[in-house]
Amino acid sequence: MAIGRFGQTIGKYLIGIKVIAAAGQPAGWGRAVIRVFSPWTLWVALGLTPRSFAEGPVLGPVFSSLLWLVGAAYLLPILWDPYCRGLHDRAAGTI
Repeated sequence: MAIGRFGQTIGKYLIGIKVIAAAGQPAGWGRAVIRVFSPWTLWVALGLTPRSFAEGPVLGPVFSSLLWLVGAAYLLPILWDPYCRGLHDRAAGTI
């Protein structure tokens, strides 16, 4: 949760970027938690839990494919958003 404390992870620090709230102030702990857990809430809402992965060899590849699709859905908006924000940034109100 380095974003909550410092506004950036080690990787973001190395390339010189920070996560900030849309209004320009530091992101803070609340927004950092939302950024981290928002993809998980969508996975759970779709029924994609570790238990569903363990239910058998047929469901395993389906589960894996769905996780990739959900991940892509979170990151694809980066391509057309002027601030390069994914859905996790939109959910948290960060840039």
